[in-house]
Amino acid sequence: MEAKRNSSLDLIRVVAVCSVIGVHFCMNNNYYNMVVTGELMLFLTYLRTALMPCVPLFMILSGYLLQEKKLELSFYKKIFKVLFIYGFAGAFCILFQIVFLNPIYPIKDMIFAFLGFAAAPYGWYIEMYLGLFLLVPFLNMIYHSLKSQKQKQWLLLLLFILTILPTATNIFDFYTPGALKDPLLTKGYQQILPDYWSGLYPFFYYFVGTYLKEYPIVIKKRSSFFLYALFTVVFGTFIYWKNHGRTFEWGLYSEWNSLATSLTTISLFLFLMQIPVTKAPVFIKRMLFRISELSLGMYLTSWIIDQLLYPWLERLIPSLMIRIVLFIPTILFIAAGSFALSAVIEVCYVFVQRIGRSIRQNA
Repeated sequence: MEAKRNSSLDLIRVVAVCSVIGVHFCMNNNYYNMVVTGELMLFLTYLRTALMPCVPLFMILSGYLLQEKKLELSFYKKIFKVLFIYGFAGAFCILFQIVFLNPIYPIKDMIFAFLGFAAAPYGWYIEMYLGLFLLVPFLNMIYHSLKSQKQKQWLLLLLFILTILPTATNIFDFYTPGALKDPLLTKGYQQILPDYWSGLYPFFYYFVGTYLKEYPIVIKKRSSFFLYALFTVVFGTFIYWKNHGRTFEWGLYSEWNSLATSLTTISLFLFLMQIPVTKAPVFIKRMLFRISELSLGMYLTSWIIDQLLYPWLERLIPSLMIRIVLFIPTILFIAAGSFALSAVIEVCYVFVQRIGRSIRQNA
């Protein structure tokens, strides 16, 4: 492990990948297919809201770690490992489907699945990250061209207004009688703020990371965790209210760029940065390091463990309430299984690296 490695960032990455697995716990227990009503669904809504920072945490980490990268070939060569991990994870997922799910999977479909980032069903993140990675040097040029902290704050504010704030304003129907009191009456809304640029939300999270690296915001652990818990409860209650009486709606207010997710993500990031990981025993820091290093492969291969575990759990334990009680053991089991698969991919990557190095030395 690197001597000067920031273990707090390893902790954030571990929390992020475990949160991904946790969000998929809700999905694989049919949360999105059940009518949102009752205490059980309220709890699951709080759980989902608390775990939604998973992907944005990775985006903030990208800005935090890559904000000094420049337009150099040596930087772009690093994308090879990401594509290698995706390729092997996709191959594992397709092989699993052929062996255990018995689909008809022609070669042509496999090719287009890889090209469409669908070979690994959780591979949409790679499609997003690939574009973000390619733009990193240019995003850094924009950020570092700003001469003052105030200018950089303006950049964040404007991106927040363009990509995040519309998710809190463009969600109400002012025409349908009674809709403001009972969202069940309509799914329509009237636009208040322009949301054309909302798809650029990865840039917002990236620049949050660059800003926090240059200008660390130090908030006491108790205060930052209180904010995270408060946002979880407030927005979780709102999401429950917006969907009450119908199946879950993927509205602007509950997406990756929602006001709910952005505020919970930033407060959680600030909280985790204050955890004194440097004082932890060496074996804890090494464990965080290993999980952190394998987190991308874990993210992608966790789909395989999901497909093995959740159908079996549903047959064995029909009660959703009991399965929820087993949330932590379930997450740990999936994390362990995906860690093992990711470790296999890492071994393959190291092997290919050695072969490449040997070829270059003998050329």
